[in-house]
Amino acid sequence: MATFANVEVVRTDKKIGVEIEFFGATREAVAEKIKEKGLKIKVEGWSNRKSFKGEWKLTTDASVTSTGTGAGRGLEIVSPPLTIDEMERQLQLVCEALNEVNAQVDRTTGVHVHHEIDDLGLNDIKNIYRIYKKHNTVIDEFMPKSRRADSIYNRYCGGLTELDMQRVERAESIAELGYGERYRTLNFQSYVKYGTIEFRQHSGTTEFEKIFNWILITQMMVASAKKKKTIKPLAPSANPTMAFNKEIGIYNTVQGVWVRDRKKALKKVA
Repeated sequence: MATFANVEVVRTDKKIGVEIEFFGATREAVAEKIKEKGLKIKVEGWSNRKSFKGEWKLTTDASVTSTGTGAGRGLEIVSPPLTIDEMERQLQLVCEALNEVNAQVDRTTGVHVHHEIDDLGLNDIKNIYRIYKKHNTVIDEFMPKSRRADSIYNRYCGGLTELDMQRVERAESIAELGYGERYRTLNFQSYVKYGTIEFRQHSGTTEFEKIFNWILITQMMVASAKKKKTIKPLAPSANPTMAFNKEIGIYNTVQGVWVRDRKKALKKVA
């Protein structure tokens, strides 16, 4: 049986942020468990302000409103900006804590990942959009139905439309890219505040493996976007999953296998 290694970590000096939405546990219980894991955390009401330096932030999230939650009962835990190595360490502890207090997720919850892109130029950032749009069918296939472009539940992470892409292609400055919709699979409005691009599509989960693989995959999208001058259209004869994996450099890696296995698992429950 073939064995695969993790993708080679890139952009190790750039910071990453993650936001995990959930319900079913009190803020007090979550904060106490996080502290037991040796991490700093600040509990506060809803705010779109950055988390404190070195501290995770725990806040309410009114968008988490499905069965069993009720409006205003959802929570969101937000990381401080972390390098990939430190994110891996701290995220594992946070996921352990959330599972130990029985935090729950449903189709109204999501995981959002921010990548620092202050080193990218205009065409590099456009390439992130081009890669995502080119491979959106494959990405949809390893996301639950509630997070796909045609779902009635994904009002906070709608798919990239042709109008979105026309606006991206017309942009003559990085600032113009920030005029787009926030609630898309890619959100560039975060660049003005944080110097990041936000990947919003992943479903809610407290599983470390799912979140960290998605972080690595989106990190590779950013790296590929910077590396490539142009993004070629998908060839009609191409295997879509293989093309995606090769485009972003995860072919024959643990993350490439994870994409394949997630697609198979979700197809069975479709």
